[in-house]
Amino acid sequence: MSLNPFNSTIPPWMCGFKRLEYLDLFFTHLKGSIPSAIGNLSSINTLRLSRNQLEGKLPNSLGSLCKLRELTLAGNNFRGAVSEIFRIFSRCTIDALEMLDLSMNQLSGQLTESLGKLSSLQHFDISYNQLNGSLPENVGQLVNLKSLDISHNSLDCVVSEVHFINLTRLKEFYAHKNSLTMKTSPHWLPPFQLEMLNLNDWHLGQQLPLWIRWQENLLELQISNTGIAGTIPSWFCNFSLQLDYLNLSHNKFHGEFPCTNQSWSTIDLSFNQFNGLLPLVSSKTKIVDFSNNSFSGSVSHFFCDKKNFLNSRYVNLGNNLLSGKIPKCWMNWKNLWILNLQNNNLSGVIPSSIGYLTSLRWLQLHDNNLHGEFPLSLRKCIYLEALDLSENKFIGKIPKLMWISLGGLVVINLRSNKFHGEIPLELCSLVDLQILDLSHNNFSGTVPRCFYNLSAMTSLESLDYLSLSFDSWSDKYDLMAEVTVVTKGREFEYGSMLKLVKSMDLSSNNLYGEIPVELTSLKLQTLNLSNNHLVGKIPSKIGDMRWLESLDLSKNQLSGTIPPSISSLTFLSYLNLSYNNLMGPIPTSTQLQSFSESSFIGNQLCGPPLQQNCSVSDPAIPPGDKQGDDEDSLQEENYLYLSLGLGFAFGFWGVLASLLFNVPWNMALCEFLNRIVARLYGALL
Repeated sequence: MSLNPFNSTIPPWMCGFKRLEYLDLFFTHLKGSIPSAIGNLSSINTLRLSRNQLEGKLPNSLGSLCKLRELTLAGNNFRGAVSEIFRIFSRCTIDALEMLDLSMNQLSGQLTESLGKLSSLQHFDISYNQLNGSLPENVGQLVNLKSLDISHNSLDCVVSEVHFINLTRLKEFYAHKNSLTMKTSPHWLPPFQLEMLNLNDWHLGQQLPLWIRWQENLLELQISNTGIAGTIPSWFCNFSLQLDYLNLSHNKFHGEFPCTNQSWSTIDLSFNQFNGLLPLVSSKTKIVDFSNNSFSGSVSHFFCDKKNFLNSRYVNLGNNLLSGKIPKCWMNWKNLWILNLQNNNLSGVIPSSIGYLTSLRWLQLHDNNLHGEFPLSLRKCIYLEALDLSENKFIGKIPKLMWISLGGLVVINLRSNKFHGEIPLELCSLVDLQILDLSHNNFSGTVPRCFYNLSAMTSLESLDYLSLSFDSWSDKYDLMAEVTVVTKGREFEYGSMLKLVKSMDLSSNNLYGEIPVELTSLKLQTLNLSNNHLVGKIPSKIGDMRWLESLDLSKNQLSGTIPPSISSLTFLSYLNLSYNNLMGPIPTSTQLQSFSESSFIGNQLCGPPLQQNCSVSDPAIPPGDKQGDDEDSLQEENYLYLSLGLGFAFGFWGVLASLLFNVPWNMALCEFLNRIVARLYGALL
């Protein structure tokens, strides 16, 4: 009955089928606890309750299911000590159980020697729990064990040859995200032939373990962040021919990477010290991450030496020493989703052939020496979500019409270039845009009022974009767009949290005019309009931007007082209003008084945190002055009343004077008044 939305507890009647052998309630939205009556299923051999909302402790009656061979409880909220679960199974289930999946729960405590007594166990998964302590040595006595997953816990011990002594059938071993240390003799020959091995975050020593060499059936090898240093040994290239997935990232490997054109689907060498030319990869490779190394030379041979790259989805060559021009052979990479060439020494222009990347979702060219005008051919990349051309030498105006075809953009970063002209109003059509950085350019004109059309910036919801998910044999990986966002006066690099960030930075340009009040409808965390030529007052509704964490309006020509509503910005942790023409008292709030004086200097302000006190006679405070738009409204109202009064006076006396001094009109008026008095007198009689 799996995959049905029952949304209920396990009904008691379901526990009355004494001849039932197979029960599958996978992903049926069950809640509550497992009833004790479950022990009445005396014939059950397969019980699947994974991916529900079941909770509490496992009932003791589970130990009465003597024929139980498979029990899967993954993805629930079960609590309690794992040792208690093994005690429950120690009755009669201990010799029958072949598969036990307790992963993705909230089990705690230590694995005990009872684990080694489950003599028939073939598959054991207790990943994604809260276990600590050591791995019992007698796990090596589980002669039938084929798959062992203890990943994503807090285990901390030394693992030796004893732990594997009789595991001759072991095919899959996942133990990543723990703090385990492997200590074996240099000439140890394991009793197993693995297909999947993930030892990420272990302590393996400085050398690549020699015993891995003899794993002739290995398809996936992950030994990231294990402290290995040195060069790749000569035997590794022949050994790796069989691999489909290779992850050597976050180690201290150095020298050239000698293996090329291997048929891996995924290769991750990131965060090492490899140097020399980029190694070539096979046309079957989908995921390539060579970032954060010291690879040098041109990228042309990497991209252009092959004629068929139909399967490549992700290529990250960022943070290396690569030079030369961006090649023109992009017609061979039509299925590429993510391309990262940031922080290198690439030069020249972006070739028009970049338009062949019609599946491209993320283009990262940040911090190179690229120049030329904005590449018009990017308008063909209609699925583009993140575009980062920041810190280059691009010139010219931003094309207007191309943004219509790039309606899915979430990130635009053109920071630190030489673009000029007005900010295109067509940007306002990008309803998914969450990050806009046009700072440190030569843009002119006014801040577009139509920015209120940026729907993603006016909503608190986050969009599930900017990621590429793929499954390895042992885990699911999300490759995220990583974009540098300047906020709170510093640079932050966002990856997995990027989809939650909403930021607008138009600083250090030549923008003029007033700050549009429409900006206050945006749910931004960061707003930076500093170092422009903006005038007028800070919008009185600035307090509506209550999610702001960073606000920088410094180095403009803003005037008037600071609106009282700014006190509503309770999340604000960075504020800079310095070097404007602001005057009057700083509004009182816990938040504003906590900032340093540097946030307000270069104005005519008074009150804490400044040393200058506010007083009635203070020339910086005009008598009767009120804040923001309220002051403007009061002045307009006063002018209205004055004009009405003057108009009435002039009109009344103008008519009256004409009647008094014009003789015919005077006589007519007197006759008219006499008639009225006569009629009134006659009516009274």
